[in-house]
Amino acid sequence: MLNKKDNNNFAYLIALAFSVLPHFACASEELFEPSSYFLDEVPTVLSANRLATPQIEAPAAMTVIDKRLIEASGAKEITDLFRLVPGMQVGHFSGHFPIVSYHGMSDIFSRRMQVLVDGSSVYLPSSGGISWSDLPWQVEDIERIEVTRGPAAATYGPNSFLGVINIITTHASQDQGTTLKATGGERGYRRTQLRNSSSNGKLDYRINLTYLEDDGLPHAYDSQRTNSVNSRLDYQLTQQDELLLNFGYSEGPRDYLSADASQERESFYSSLKWTHSSSPSEKFYLNFMYSYNKLDQQIFSSNNDQRAERLDVEFQHSFSATSDIRLIWGFGLREDKAMAPLWLNSKESKESDLQRLFANTEWHLTEKLILNIGALVEHNSLTESDFSPRVALNYLFLPNHSLRIVASSSTRTPTITEEHLNHTFGPTPITVSTGNLGSEESNYFEFGYHAQTLNNRLSGDLKFYKQSFDNLISSKPTALLPLIVDNRDSANNKGVEAEVNYRPSRQTLFHGGFSHIDIDSQSANPDYNHSAPSTDFNLLASTTFRDNWRISGAFYYRDEMEWLRSENRLGRYRRLDFTLAKTIRLSNKEKISIALTLQTALDKNETFVANNHEDNRGFVEISYHVQ
Repeated sequence: MLNKKDNNNFAYLIALAFSVLPHFACASEELFEPSSYFLDEVPTVLSANRLATPQIEAPAAMTVIDKRLIEASGAKEITDLFRLVPGMQVGHFSGHFPIVSYHGMSDIFSRRMQVLVDGSSVYLPSSGGISWSDLPWQVEDIERIEVTRGPAAATYGPNSFLGVINIITTHASQDQGTTLKATGGERGYRRTQLRNSSSNGKLDYRINLTYLEDDGLPHAYDSQRTNSVNSRLDYQLTQQDELLLNFGYSEGPRDYLSADASQERESFYSSLKWTHSSSPSEKFYLNFMYSYNKLDQQIFSSNNDQRAERLDVEFQHSFSATSDIRLIWGFGLREDKAMAPLWLNSKESKESDLQRLFANTEWHLTEKLILNIGALVEHNSLTESDFSPRVALNYLFLPNHSLRIVASSSTRTPTITEEHLNHTFGPTPITVSTGNLGSEESNYFEFGYHAQTLNNRLSGDLKFYKQSFDNLISSKPTALLPLIVDNRDSANNKGVEAEVNYRPSRQTLFHGGFSHIDIDSQSANPDYNHSAPSTDFNLLASTTFRDNWRISGAFYYRDEMEWLRSENRLGRYRRLDFTLAKTIRLSNKEKISIALTLQTALDKNETFVANNHEDNRGFVEISYHVQ
């Protein structure tokens, strides 16, 4: 429970919020006239098959979280946005260690899900998961997020085993000017940002400096102090050629479990992408990506220093072979290095490298029938060669309604740590890998329906799916130590998901998502069966009034679940968020925005570790923007 001071603060914030509701009751008649989305383009996704595709024709179930939905959510950290995705679970190992998974089957590292920022993978080479709080990008830097709800190894490779998150940052030309933002909240939450975006001829750039301090979860030793900077530069070399430079850096101390186990973390991400457009229907790009992650930590008497490094190069070519056929192909080279003495029992870096070749064909067989065939072939130094194909058929039986059938096979390559794990305590081995692990394997089938109606104001998606898993990597419990890591488990997953988005006007939006998940496995340790909730759903509504007042509310629910290897069965999770915001125009070029956000825990809302839970929390935010 929160202490008395926290409860008083939260009660005051609630009273303040509801004291202004009568104003909205009076202002409700002053809503803008509903404006049709008739002039808007048909919603398009980029991540389903690497081609810009109308969402109704996409060969996968897609969730798109755009700028308006991000603002309406009131989210303070990127991971909170994924509560809007049906079938996705969000938790916290600690206040500064969020966990995101799709369809469960995850411990603190979601090794079976791919995460991209502007097309570049950001998962850790060592563990294969995402250290979300080390990413230097902020919620305000995001233009949209596309989530592929299903395997996409045929498109993005081995970590795309369950799904893909593609975070697309805002182009530097889209938000010109300087913004200073300050956010304060309970439990020592303080965040200050200075962001500047400008243009100079052919160059558009954006830079964001952020300082964050946060005391974390109640009753936990998990505070953080983080400095970060990120920048995006877009340069128009010629009429056909563009350069995109993305880089970010973050560093700072984190408390971890106790005073004897604090951390110092440092992360750097960069990518340089050259795009050449030969014609409106043909495009090349070449992308170079480099990342570096550093952890300095003493856990009591043990050294848990870690280093991870990645260099990735990718080439891609897309073109139209005929008026009915679009093709995309490419190849990539990657080299990973990792050093983790506590887990690898060696001070030397371990390495892995891979080469990949991918291709996808989109063929409009008729006006109503679209066939997608894609595959990715990978050769790596850990498991040699893997092959991941996908076939999808979309049938547009009505102009704004489509049915889709998707079948795919996917693989997941072991991480460096899984392959070389040799965790010892003194002379005693605790957990040891067999050292010759194979790739995890999955077969997937999906039947879905998607609709775009009312001039794109209303969209809905429904899917039924079934997925089987073999050769899952986990540690085998034995009577005596050590635990042996090998390809020992299998599982089956089936379920249904639904999503609805309704935007009756440019001022109002409604979003809802629902998922039912049924995992069946004979494994008792880890417990895959309960690694995802049987039911989860979310609801969000937001509207903006004539005087630039905005009010939004969101409700999140999930059933009981248990993260893998947590040994902690979590009760149901219910949270109600409320955001009230006001924008004041000082002049044509200046404005001030003020927002109050309340996050209300309707249950104990346990996270990962026993006795750690989320509680009521309030935030006040003020920003000044000048063009």
